[in-house]
Amino acid sequence: GVLVTGPQAAGVSAASFQLVHAAIRCRKPVLIVDLRGLGGLPAALAGICAEAGAPLHVFGPAGQGCYEPLRGGGPARKAALVMGMIDWEPVADHARRTSGGYLNDLFAVAAAAPGDPRVPVLDDVAALLAPDALRARMRQVPPYHPRRVPLGERVRVSASLLEADPATASFLAGELTGLRASALGRWLRPAGPARPGAGPGPGPGPGPEQISLSAVVRDRAVAFFPLDQSRYGRAARMIANLVALDVTAVFAEARRLGTGGDGLAWFGDGEAIGRAGLAQLIATGSQAGLATVVSTVVST
Repeated sequence: GVLVTGPQAAGVSAASFQLVHAAIRCRKPVLIVDLRGLGGLPAALAGICAEAGAPLHVFGPAGQGCYEPLRGGGPARKAALVMGMIDWEPVADHARRTSGGYLNDLFAVAAAAPGDPRVPVLDDVAALLAPDALRARMRQVPPYHPRRVPLGERVRVSASLLEADPATASFLAGELTGLRASALGRWLRPAGPARPGAGPGPGPGPGPEQISLSAVVRDRAVAFFPLDQSRYGRAARMIANLVALDVTAVFAEARRLGTGGDGLAWFGDGEAIGRAGLAQLIATGSQAGLATVVSTVVST
């Protein structure tokens, strides 16, 4: 990992961007999370990617890029992503443990009895945080499912624990619904079809695209997440942490399969990333070929 720090944001960002520029020119897979809303960065990235022949994927309204890392992977991975993007400081430790167990069981049930694929995963999760809704989904698990009985028992216990502590369920549901209601959170969804009239001609336009960090690594592309904290606040920090956890999981899987990469990830404001998640990202990257660049401004 590389820490770039100094008293002036402009100097810190310029020094960090030199590493990003070099990585793109070398056609490394690059992930950029801009939490400062750096002026000129989108245009600079577009120009460099065009010159290098690197595909550029931009999250949110600026690039019509949708992002939904909770769509793939096992229940434990999905639960870890949700738990890691939330600030749990206002919640007691036992409530946090209850939430983690409940989410793990929730994702296991959702895998055994999938919902509507057109519904964003976070919306489905928020709905299933109601114990009665989770029990109802459990009843949709096919009788021939090999783990239906033990899964049903896990759901019974988790639902009872959450019912005994309604404040925890309310907190977790509020975090997820609040994120989805935000301007950035609306892009945490599956990409829909092309929008009629969105293109230059009378036909449908290109519509939004789906951003997958696994695909970014495979295609040696660039993924850009413009998450200006001054504009988007809490939602920007939550998505930044979600991205950090996702890229950690992607490179950990690559290392497990013996296909370590040589990518670079730049987080434009390291203080917005949870310490545990950042430490895990740097540790995983050091073993899997991912260089993590973290920028932070310090007062003198």
